[in-house]
Amino acid sequence: MKKGIYLALSMMLVLGAFTACGGGKDKDNDNNTSDPITSETPAGSEGEGSEGGEGGEVIEPVEIPEDLDVAGAIAFGKDYASRVTHGAGALISTYADPEMSMYDSTTSVIYALNDKFVYTNEVTGEDEYAEEKECWFSLDANGDIFAVKNGAPYDEEPSEDMMNGYGFNVSDITGNYASYYGVDALVSNLYNIASEQYAYYQQCLEDAQTANDATLIANVEYVIENCGFQEMAMEVEGQKMYMFSLRMSEYYVYETNVVFTLSEYGYIEMLSVSTEKYSPDFYTVETKEVTLADEENGVPAATADVLVKNEEATFNNTYTVAIQQNVELDGVELPTENAYSAESVYATDFTMSKDGAAVESGAVLELRAGDSVNFEVALSEGAVSSFNEPVFSINGEVVEWASFDSRIALSATNNYDDNDVATLNGIAMTAKQVGEFTVGVKIGAAEKTLTVKIAAKDPTYINAYAYNSNMNQVNEITVYAGVQVDIYATTDDYTDNSHTMTVDSEDATLTAGEYFTSFVSNVVGTYTVTVTSTVVEGLTDTFVITVEAAPSVADILSGYYEVYDWNGSKVASLAFTPASEGAMSGTVAVDKAEYSWSTQTTVNKSAVFSYEYTEATGLSWTYVSGDEMNIYLAITANYGLQLDMQDCVKVDAPTVEPEVDFASELYYDENAGLYLIVNKAEKLAFISSSTDPYALDNQYSMLISYTISSNGAITVEMVRSITADFFNLTGTGNYYAGMNAAEIGYVHPMSSMNMNFWFAVVESSEGGEEGGEEGGESLGIEGTINVTTTDNNCWVDKYTFTAEKAGTYTFTVPAGVGVWEAEAYETDWNSNPFIDYYANENGDTFSVTLAEGEEFSFYVAATTKDNWVISYVA
Repeated sequence: MKKGIYLALSMMLVLGAFTACGGGKDKDNDNNTSDPITSETPAGSEGEGSEGGEGGEVIEPVEIPEDLDVAGAIAFGKDYASRVTHGAGALISTYADPEMSMYDSTTSVIYALNDKFVYTNEVTGEDEYAEEKECWFSLDANGDIFAVKNGAPYDEEPSEDMMNGYGFNVSDITGNYASYYGVDALVSNLYNIASEQYAYYQQCLEDAQTANDATLIANVEYVIENCGFQEMAMEVEGQKMYMFSLRMSEYYVYETNVVFTLSEYGYIEMLSVSTEKYSPDFYTVETKEVTLADEENGVPAATADVLVKNEEATFNNTYTVAIQQNVELDGVELPTENAYSAESVYATDFTMSKDGAAVESGAVLELRAGDSVNFEVALSEGAVSSFNEPVFSINGEVVEWASFDSRIALSATNNYDDNDVATLNGIAMTAKQVGEFTVGVKIGAAEKTLTVKIAAKDPTYINAYAYNSNMNQVNEITVYAGVQVDIYATTDDYTDNSHTMTVDSEDATLTAGEYFTSFVSNVVGTYTVTVTSTVVEGLTDTFVITVEAAPSVADILSGYYEVYDWNGSKVASLAFTPASEGAMSGTVAVDKAEYSWSTQTTVNKSAVFSYEYTEATGLSWTYVSGDEMNIYLAITANYGLQLDMQDCVKVDAPTVEPEVDFASELYYDENAGLYLIVNKAEKLAFISSSTDPYALDNQYSMLISYTISSNGAITVEMVRSITADFFNLTGTGNYYAGMNAAEIGYVHPMSSMNMNFWFAVVESSEGGEEGGEEGGESLGIEGTINVTTTDNNCWVDKYTFTAEKAGTYTFTVPAGVGVWEAEAYETDWNSNPFIDYYANENGDTFSVTLAEGEEFSFYVAATTKDNWVISYVA
């Protein structure tokens, strides 16, 4: 009972707010205002009681049963809803957050109802920027509803429900995105939501009690007790009020209260709907003790977590809808007749004219294909363009998409005002297809017909062409013997392209089809096909076909092929090795890039398949070794080869030297900015760079091993990372024999960025193990260089070393010392050193190749001030 009293008091507060916002006027206050919601007129004084119904019948009050509950009151009001003739309402939205107050809004509405129309005048806002929208929903002679706003189309699709009364969109009120038309429909639907919600929760509670689910029992009981359906009918200040509440939860929680009254004439007289909208943050989880249904049978009480609203919770928004029906509206004259009947907006007649001359119904127009005609159109007086869109027909059939019709294109032309409202001003017609057609134009209740005769336009050219393998149009083509070529002929748009085709040799056959003519020849040679227009004398074109001897299957299944994607990048290669010369079986090595959807990366794969071709079974293949991959391999009808439905291009096989003799050389690639030392015996490469933008701290050094396969693929593995342990340069790439260089693609493990590493593969001189200048033998040169650092981490003067003989000199640098090549240091002192003193914890080496008498200059840095000795050998 306490909850019922609280609900009643809250409803009174809502009604008070309704009055304060202009929703009603105190009966003891005689001051009139300009607010559309002004004073409440007791029914029967100046309201319905004195109004005449059909035939002048006086509407009498009704006896309202005392024991009506909410559902009964709603049903009672719906029975007498037709007695409502007008009303006023307000929709108020308020934000709790002061910073959002700019979005607060008030919409006031007055409305009038009749069996032929609904009139509304809506004002949103309360200042000089307030927006007013006046609208009529009307019925035409067929009973169909249409809408106008100040004589122009309304921006809402009319529906039959609109004729039952003015409706508010209550999506903000309950969160369930619905519009209800008529006060009775609004109240009834809100009540249905509440009662169905309550029935659902009751069923959930029964199911939970049957299952002895303490958590579910606690939650459902809490919902029913605090947020579920409540209803009551009670007297407040001598007036019978009906109330109910509901809660809707989506992302937000809507707590809604509804109160309404019945007039003495039976209809719903006053309605107030108020909602407080909360964020989920305003609800917390609390623990509640629950007594289970079969505690008597030994099942003890239990506790459960339930959702409870914070006592300090404040709403995000409040929404209030307040409506009064059959109220006196001071200074407002409501319409009693339909100002926008069908007769006043539909065209009863229209005129068509061309170049100022009238075009009467039944007129004959003679056009040539491609001609366009514009007709000026004038509607009968008072007709509104918006309700008079032309309807076109061709040969008696209505054409829904007339502007795209292949025979005659027809469309309305309009002028548009500043509000994007269209006014019909003409009709556009374009002749397309040769023939005679009956064109109908219906506007409103009037219709006119025209006979349109379309003659062909003479072509100015004729073009013979075919499509090549890339689906490009060409006027000459080379094919193998026995391969069919489809030849097309086109002329100017909308012209007659009737033609004949002939070929200059009896060794070829032409077969005419509906859209093209097919050419086939089994004899090698060059053929000219001539296409001749039968419309314009002397209008011809030629198409040249070169027929070559068809290759044997053995020729196709041999050699090296590459596959390219749409932008010209190579994506795969195939290298065929026949079992013997001219054989139609053997093995094929396939390299291709496959995209992995799981890792969203492209992986290069290599595999070997065996293949065999017979005329009976065609081409078949079987996996032999390598990476697992699914391939589709086929010989096309045009003697082409396809891999995975992509054309293969036969090219010369790349020259690869699988056994490369590596030398101990110092190599610098200016394009890649990498220093490299290659070790012949172990096939190791030392890379050091400071130019790669993706490298950690702009520098890295690593030792990798690599091997090169017979098809040019290079495999790389990390041996040692000197400056960053997480580098893991492992993968495959490509070796370019002509460049003596290799490329590896790598994904940085921390940044996921792609990097391409280039390094050189350098052939050694013949002879010695270390690859010296003469025969590869050691020069027998060794010595030391004394250097001094004058401060911690400080540079010193430049040192210069002169080579006694031509060869490779290897310098051993003690721990804690770094060496910079002089030219690089002088250009950029932060450039990558031969040896970085921070990373040189245990001593390191670097090598340079010098000619006899050549000078090598370098700078030295160290972690501490000291004297140092750098040794060298050659």
